Amino acid sequence: MQGMTGMWGGVQGSLMAASGSTDGNGSYYGGQGFIQDSLEQYYFNIGSGGNASNFGDCTTPHTDGASTSGGTSYGASSRGIMAGGDGPIDTIDYVATTGSNASDFGELTAARSAPAACSNGIRGCIGGGNIGGSQANIIDYITIETTGNALDFGDLTQARSGIDSISGGVRGVWARGQDPHFDVIDYVTIGTTGNASDFGECTQAVTFGCGTNSDPGSGQLRGVFMAGHSGVDNHVEYITIDTAGNAQDWGELNSNHAYRCGGGTNGPRGFCGGGNSATEEITYITIGSLGTSGSIGELPTTCASATGWSGSPS
Repeated sequence: MQGMTGMWGGVQGSLMAASGSTDGNGSYYGGQGFIQDSLEQYYFNIGSGGNASNFGDCTTPHTDGASTSGGTSYGASSRGIMAGGDGPIDTIDYVATTGSNASDFGELTAARSAPAACSNGIRGCIGGGNIGGSQANIIDYITIETTGNALDFGDLTQARSGIDSISGGVRGVWARGQDPHFDVIDYVTIGTTGNASDFGECTQAVTFGCGTNSDPGSGQLRGVFMAGHSGVDNHVEYITIDTAGNAQDWGELNSNHAYRCGGGTNGPRGFCGGGNSATEEITYITIGSLGTSGSIGELPTTCASATGWSGSPS
């Protein structure tokens, strides 16, 4: 899943006492990090670190799918969402952060691979993707705690797949992607519907990276785009989510994850796991401190087409 792009969107969380942000809505992150690759899901503690453990399986492989999370209780992002993937498929799965195999949620408006998802905790948005070789600009939305088929939200400014996504509470942001490689950043207000607006440009044109973001309650509201297929596969850049403008250089990840990696956050710390570099490494970044990156632990196996999200364990 891209970006639970993250990832929340993205993305893709913990046993630490991190509180999820609501921004007047629901919770969309937490202390437990999740990496999903094909059928399998793994979890780990974002704050204290340690190796990841098996969490459960999806109902169908979501290779090159999207992921995000949400929950109505403050401090408890309680449900992870996995959508789309190679085939392409239109399947949406959900899983409780307490640990279990995934269950069927519903279907996307169109089957597609390599979309990216974001959330305000109550509503999840799934944008972009590839439909039978053609790039899509579709944005779907779901209500995370209510199973059912996705509905049309609007369109991205640029049709593309292999996108990064981040959740800013009020805003959802999609960045980069292909084909060819784009430096586009666009955004929506998640609680409404309508077409995305231009936000700015990334420092590099990249595809199949991952996104994460800081706790909006901190007042920083920083979104970060990590890794991806480009000339520098461990490159990181950032934006201020509530202020449109071009991305700025953040630094580099401690490890090279190449592309098709998954990300998530507990608020102050983001993570990047898996990727096409065949690494088992899970790397953390301190979102508010430029260039600060290190190792959380390792996945049980290499996850060459990962997505990530984060949530609370209860």
